[in-house]
Amino acid sequence: MPQLVTVHSAKKIAEATYQTLLNDSGNAVAVVSEEGRLLMVNRKFEELSGLSRREIEGRKTVYDFFREDHDRIDHFLQKRGKRTAAGVTSCESRFFGLHEEVRSVYVTVSDIPRSHKFLLTLADVTELRELQS
Repeated sequence: MPQLVTVHSAKKIAEATYQTLLNDSGNAVAVVSEEGRLLMVNRKFEELSGLSRREIEGRKTVYDFFREDHDRIDHFLQKRGKRTAAGVTSCESRFFGLHEEVRSVYVTVSDIPRSHKFLLTLADVTELRELQS
């Protein structure tokens, strides 16, 4: 029985750590299913999209926000297990938020080990691109 309590405690600590990392990230972050459904998003993703978690989680897909890059997103999602050594794929893309607001984002897709899920990280580079123009 003591081992069961230890495993349960370790699981709780891991979940709390995961939630902290997700919510306190300086970038928009989402956990995505194999099919592209957004399962979990952080506050920054809410801000970037203009939608609430309730409106996104389980209801929206990556295709709702990356309307111009369906082929590239499909490629990322199908590339499971064939990424770089770190299991990461990155690119720059256009992100469509609420009211068709378009932002330039640097997208990183990472496999979540031992799952059929991905971690999608978005760094908003809109202001940088505007300065470069």
